[in-house]
Amino acid sequence: MDKTVWQKVAWGSSEYALTIALRHTLLRAPLGLHFAKEALETEKDSIHLAGFDPNGALRACLVLRPSVTPSWLEVNHESNTYQATIAAPDLQATVAAPAFHMRQVAVRQDLQGLGLGRELMNYAHSWVVANSPVRQVYLHARSPVVGFYENAGYTIFGEPFWEVGLEHRAMHRFLES
Repeated sequence: MDKTVWQKVAWGSSEYALTIALRHTLLRAPLGLHFAKEALETEKDSIHLAGFDPNGALRACLVLRPSVTPSWLEVNHESNTYQATIAAPDLQATVAAPAFHMRQVAVRQDLQGLGLGRELMNYAHSWVVANSPVRQVYLHARSPVVGFYENAGYTIFGEPFWEVGLEHRAMHRFLES
């Protein structure tokens, strides 16, 4: 496989439209869900990262939404340690520490299992460290891919919960400078 070109994608660009199509195909359509215009508008302030083949075909993408640490995660910033504070996360409550909420991670189906997901995670983590003061990322992983995120350094918090009709796990990772 040719080298993947990783880059930040501008909201509203033609590359962004490709990420919407991939995310819809892999993550939304199988659940009978569609992107509403209002939902896409809320992504204006998010970071959109994507990988393309040398011909410009999209291979993988994700969204990083600027956020703060969820309240279900008690963080000790001096020692970079943390613990879950409640059994199931209150997904709306937050505390003050800056964080990115990683969302909508997608790798083209015909390219899954080739290491692109790992490359995408590495690129996203490196991008965050190089371009922001934020040093933590959290996400809601669909249960079948929890192991993938554990291999990428994420820790599970709390009990399973349901989101968009699927079981998920809350996960968190500190990033090193």
